Amino acid sequence: MVNLDVSSALAELDGETVHLAIRHSRSQSVWPRSEARHLLDVRLTPMVKDDSAVQSTDPRAWSGNVPMLHDENTDSWSEWIVSAGISVATWRGPTFSNSAVALQGATSGQGMALGSRIVAGELLESGALIAPFQHEVTDGAYWLLARKFEKLSKAEATFCSWLVEQVAQASAKVV
Repeated sequence: MVNLDVSSALAELDGETVHLAIRHSRSQSVWPRSEARHLLDVRLTPMVKDDSAVQSTDPRAWSGNVPMLHDENTDSWSEWIVSAGISVATWRGPTFSNSAVALQGATSGQGMALGSRIVAGELLESGALIAPFQHEVTDGAYWLLARKFEKLSKAEATFCSWLVEQVAQASAKVV
């Protein structure tokens, strides 16, 4: 049996109650008392409910006329704007507890959120969101952690294999 707990808190991989974790980091790939396996690099691009917020697929033509929905990492928008070579006069917009909630805000028309084409793949495929610009910025990676991968139960090892396969399939769709 695999129990899943979704939390932004760092769980201690004690081998008794917590056996696996998925962590996002902009720079870290090693955590104490655990082994890490790379799942996927994160590349962010603006996502919005419809194309009325943008006049061109060239980000340099974007005026910033729609609220920017921020997540807990408020640096992501500034990094995307600088790397796209654009100047936006205002950085207005609410800050959400995580990127998934910011993307939900974008789907409800509250503004534009930065998202990963892989993580938001179903929202993009369904048309709930569009990614009007091709320009992306790197935002770290997701890592699968275990105390010791070779000591996982059969169910946990099966879950890890399934997860890696799902990430690979989702990544292949985006290419």
